[in-house]
Amino acid sequence: DDHPKLLAGPAAPSSAGGKRQAQDLRLMALLAYVEMYASDAFDRYRQSEGLNLPQSRTVFALSAADALSMEEVVRRTVLPPASIEDALPGLVDRHFVAANDGAYALTDAGRALCSRLTGHVERFESEHLDGISKQDIAAARRVLEHLYERLRPA
Repeated sequence: DDHPKLLAGPAAPSSAGGKRQAQDLRLMALLAYVEMYASDAFDRYRQSEGLNLPQSRTVFALSAADALSMEEVVRRTVLPPASIEDALPGLVDRHFVAANDGAYALTDAGRALCSRLTGHVERFESEHLDGISKQDIAAARRVLEHLYERLRPA
């Protein structure tokens, strides 16, 4: 169930069948649902690379730096520490990530994996944004960029 503060009003309207419609949700709830649904839909691409969600987020986090501590990977992936503690050994075992004195970095194989994942993201976006005007996409992007800047941790 949704947290009551995410609902559109005191009693959120429902459609037939009891499911809320997108227009009935507050913006932040809508963003949360879209992120959740998009992540689920993207799972087939992760699975095609033999990865789960924490592993793919870890690869992307490590791609933005030369090396990161586990704490920094946790912060950048916005996942619980236990998820990253489970993800990293598998990535190290598969030679996508190298561990050195508590720091983790992508290997050449890890950078190639990240490149493939980036290609999957591009295909995924193209597939799911098809039919939405460039102006609407640009407006949504501007709103999300403003929210990103306001909400991201310092």
